[in-house]
Amino acid sequence: MKSYELIQAVKEKLNLESDNQAAMNIGITRATVSNHKTGKCRTLNDEQCITVAKILGISAEQIIADQHLEGAKTPEERAVWQNILKYAGSAAAVLTGVTLALPALNLIHQCVYYVK
Repeated sequence: MKSYELIQAVKEKLNLESDNQAAMNIGITRATVSNHKTGKCRTLNDEQCITVAKILGISAEQIIADQHLEGAKTPEERAVWQNILKYAGSAAAVLTGVTLALPALNLIHQCVYYVK
């Protein structure tokens, strides 16, 4: 995902009117947002990725890997970051499944406890 698309996602998530407001929430300047918009800057740094992930409520690992993939200069670099992104997505899916299953497991545990 392009860095400016992430900035736009922050604007939408926080219902912000301007790029300046998004910049303030991410911890960058309005000029930096402009550079991302024009393509002068192609990626967010890791710290900015973490901030964006917190705002959007998604995995920082995925955003960081995505931004490194976006900035990769060689096919080998791209392949490495694509693999990392794939594994980060798989890990997130497993964690989501476990998190969703926890209430049911707790209920089963309570039922077993009362049967004893």
